[in-house]
This record gives sequence, structure tokens and C-alpha cells, in this order.
Amino acid sequence: KWGMVVKMDEEEALAPLYRVRSFALLVLLPAILVAFGGALMLGRRVIVPLQNLSNSARDLAAGKFDQRVPVERADELGQLAISFNAMAERLQSSYANLEQQIEQRTAELTQSLGNMAVKDMAMSSAINAIAIAGLDGKLSYVNQAFADMWHLQGPEDAIGRSPVEFWDKPDDARQVMKALKNRGHWQGELRARLGDGGLADMQLSAHIVLDD
Repeated sequence: KWGMVVKMDEEEALAPLYRVRSFALLVLLPAILVAFGGALMLGRRVIVPLQNLSNSARDLAAGKFDQRVPVERADELGQLAISFNAMAERLQSSYANLEQQIEQRTAELTQSLGNMAVKDMAMSSAINAIAIAGLDGKLSYVNQAFADMWHLQGPEDAIGRSPVEFWDKPDDARQVMKALKNRGHWQGELRARLGDGGLADMQLSAHIVLDD
């Protein structure tokens, strides 16, 4: 019997594997670099603009209506930035108009309240008796002169009562109310029934005031 022993050096045996590894490194390394560069470009072209848009939207929601997004491209992201800026401009304009309207209405309300205070002071301090009745036919306001003239303890004694109660002849008072509804005003003399039971002839001037 005989045999043959073949001896091969380790480097020579693994040489094909080394060549494959070297070739793989030469191919994969540039591919990895290209992929990394593509990711950076993608981040700069897509992710960064979206992040800027997200930050601007958050600021806009917080009330900073002067936020705008720079339009640096003509693709879908550019169109999105244009739409966002248009929306922000409309919101800023609407908010400015709303603030102007609020200021105007506040000024008008302040003036109206001031005028009402002056009118109320004038009526409350007038020497003539003044009474105001609502659509329900009940007195809603009388001044101090009315209370004094009808011998009441105060204006509160007349509030909520019908004007007919303060006249001696209710039928005459109802005729006055009817004339007011038909003509809008009435002037003449009626006999009043005072709070202490006495009677007094008084000149009455009544008008219907409509709130426009």
C-alpha cells in the first residue's frame, strides 16, 4: 500500500476567500458612503424643511401669527410652505381685524355706559317725577321725585307694580295706556292716588320709547 500527502500553505488555501473579502470591501464601502451621503441629502431636503414647518405651525398655534416658512423649492414641500404662509397671513389679518373690532366695540360700549350713567343721574336727580314701564305693563324704574310725589317710602315701593294702581280712576288710566299704544304719546291731567291714601291732580306726559 502506498499513499500521497499533499501539503498546502494556509495563505494559499485561503487566498480565494481573501480576494472575495477584499472585493466585497471595495464594493460595499463606496456603497455605504453613497448611502450615508444620500441620507444626509434626504435629511437636508426633506426632514429639515418638515421640521421647520412643524416648528412654525407650533408657534402659529401659540398665537405668533407673524410666523412664515421660507420657500426655497418648487416641489410639493415648496407648495406646502406657500400654503402655510398664505394660511398664516389670513390668520394674522383676521386677528388684526378682530382686535380692531373689539377695540371699537369696547370704545362704543364705554361711551354708551357713560351716556347711560349721565342719563340715570339726570333722571334720578330730576325734580319732575319720572317712571318707566316695560312691555309687560309693570314699572321697572321710578326716580326719587316720583316716590316723593306719591308719598312712597322709596322708589322700590313702585317697582313691579302697574301704573294703573297709582291713579284714582283705573278706567281713565287704561284709556291713557290705550292712547299710548295707538298714538305713541299722551298728555293731560289725571287724579293720582297717593301712597298715604290721599288724592292729587297731576299733569301727565307719557311717551312710548322703542329700543332700535
